[in-house]
Amino acid sequence: MVNIRKFVGLLELVARQSRAYLATNVFYGVMFPIAFILSFETSIRSAQVLAGTLTLYIFMNVFIGTAQSTAFLKYSGEMSLLYVTKTPRWMIVLSFVVYQLASTLPMAVGLVFLGETLVPIKVSWLPLLVTYLVGAMYAFLLGTALGLVTSLRTANQLSQVLGWTFSFFAPTFISLQSLPPFLRFLSLLEPTTPLAQELVNNLEGRTSLNFMLAMLAYLVVSMVLYRLAENRVT
Repeated sequence: MVNIRKFVGLLELVARQSRAYLATNVFYGVMFPIAFILSFETSIRSAQVLAGTLTLYIFMNVFIGTAQSTAFLKYSGEMSLLYVTKTPRWMIVLSFVVYQLASTLPMAVGLVFLGETLVPIKVSWLPLLVTYLVGAMYAFLLGTALGLVTSLRTANQLSQVLGWTFSFFAPTFISLQSLPPFLRFLSLLEPTTPLAQELVNNLEGRTSLNFMLAMLAYLVVSMVLYRLAENRVT
């Protein structure tokens, strides 16, 4: 019962911190992706465009929001207070994950339903859900690591720069195969590339083992970076 009360309290804390970024979350989480789909729908009816929009939603919303929230918790001293009260680290991380999934997954599903009315797609829902969860998880871990090792100001600025860079300087709205060969390898160094390409496959009723393995590799790397960042601040 004690752990349950602590966990509920952590969820309330995360929700309170997120209110500081409410306007940003509404823009990136609701208005921005819908505007993207509707704008591209008038000129390009493509599963790749819908996948790119979902990639923006998953990575930018989770990565930026987590980095900024984590940095604020550290800046305000609440992160130190959680450690002092011997709150298990796994519980702190789990509370952030649950909140992020609860706040973003319904909208992501809604975007796919909206896309079905505009783009000729055949959705594989179970693989799509797995892709979303894995992508959101490593976006969350990378954002948490960034927030832990940087100041509040740096986290706010760097999360925006990296979020936009990984979203637009990667093959998110175009096929990986359309890139010149020397750029294909470089693009695979960006975490949004396998996410976007696997989303295309899922939206067209397919799955790709290679892209899923690449996403799992990014998940492992993000876990390592998170552990390094956590050890640095504790």
